[in-house]
Amino acid sequence: MRLLKSHPILGLANSYMIDSPQPASISYMWNFGSLLGACLVIQIVTGVTLAMHYTPNIELAFFVWGGFSVNNATLNRLFSLHYLLPFILAALAAMHLLAIHEHGSSNPLGVSGNTDRLPFHPYFVFKDLVTIFLFLLVLALVIFFVPNAMGHSDNYIPANPMQTPASIVPEWYLLPFYAILRSIPNKLLGVVAMFSSLLILLVMPIVDTSRLTSQY
Repeated sequence: MRLLKSHPILGLANSYMIDSPQPASISYMWNFGSLLGACLVIQIVTGVTLAMHYTPNIELAFFVWGGFSVNNATLNRLFSLHYLLPFILAALAAMHLLAIHEHGSSNPLGVSGNTDRLPFHPYFVFKDLVTIFLFLLVLALVIFFVPNAMGHSDNYIPANPMQTPASIVPEWYLLPFYAILRSIPNKLLGVVAMFSSLLILLVMPIVDTSRLTSQY
């Protein structure tokens, strides 16, 4: 145990994963953070694996768009974006943990919760493991028993480079942004509106006029 506190790298991990004081009132609903972290790790591992078999050639790679403007440069840029994005998210998650470690967490009541805290390990480690194993169980059931439940029959149609499928739509979590782009005829204004729907969340701390604010 002394090595965990004296070693420069192990001491940092110990301060985050073992001795980090957390509010005792945290329930299982707060475990989505660790679950999203596990999904991010899976995305990074699968991204690196797919990168090993990637080729920036439109004749050998999978068909992406369905138009004549798709070329090798398009595949390179799309691949770079999808490959680097999980690492950027991982860096943002690390910055979030660093900010919590340095300044602590807040609560809507504006009162200090330092009087009722528990160490992260073993209390919250095992609570997070319950959620992660439950997620892996559900994922395994879908993969091994009903792999096509969330798919579409059009996925089995061979790609035709001369025709884009009529029923092609983004994933469900991108449908709101897809609807914004479809509802605005001007492409530039549609892109601005799509990004504004996300960036508007950054304005909330500025426009918050509540008299009760948290300082902890």
